[in-house]
Amino acid sequence: MTNNETTTTDGQDFPDDLSPVETDLFSSVERFSLAVFGFSFTLLGTNFVLDTGGGEESFGQALPNLVPVTVAFVISIFVVALYWWEHHKLLRNFRGIDTTLIGMNFLYLVPIILIPFVSEAVGQFPENPWAWVMFGGTMAMLLVVRDAMMVYAWWRGLLIEDVPIRREFLRQSADTIVILASLPLAFVLVDATWLLWMLSWPIEQLIQRFY
Repeated sequence: MTNNETTTTDGQDFPDDLSPVETDLFSSVERFSLAVFGFSFTLLGTNFVLDTGGGEESFGQALPNLVPVTVAFVISIFVVALYWWEHHKLLRNFRGIDTTLIGMNFLYLVPIILIPFVSEAVGQFPENPWAWVMFGGTMAMLLVVRDAMMVYAWWRGLLIEDVPIRREFLRQSADTIVILASLPLAFVLVDATWLLWMLSWPIEQLIQRFY
């Protein structure tokens, strides 16, 4: 082992610019990411505003206005929870991290921070396709960064040995393609945009089964 290399607990050599998963830096990246996901979860609850106009008789009339907000909330909670799990699995595939991956991880978290904002837009303007395009575009940005992180880690040799890179890349690409394809369709099928997003799940299952 040369002077510019460090060794992990499993005996693998790392250059100085890489941090194995056992280091505090890797743990800090995980903890910071978890805090961002938690912050996004918390902000989603602030989208509920019941405007009764100051009168008790209008309370019942105001409740139906919460329906689109509730739908947007449920979708957003699902999205944040799903991509928290995806992020967790992504980090578990790494045997180390470098400054480039740390920067890419920050980019991954930017859409997570934006989800409460785009969720509020969908809740207030459910019939406006641009609101759904904003939501879908935010998810697409996250997915593109996630795919780039996987490819970069593979190129840099930072993936653990048993990661099925071909299957993982196909599975992740399916998400990205479905979301990107839904953006122009939102102007035609605005009420069914979120249903189009659900297509990524059965596609993923098929890829996992046959690859």
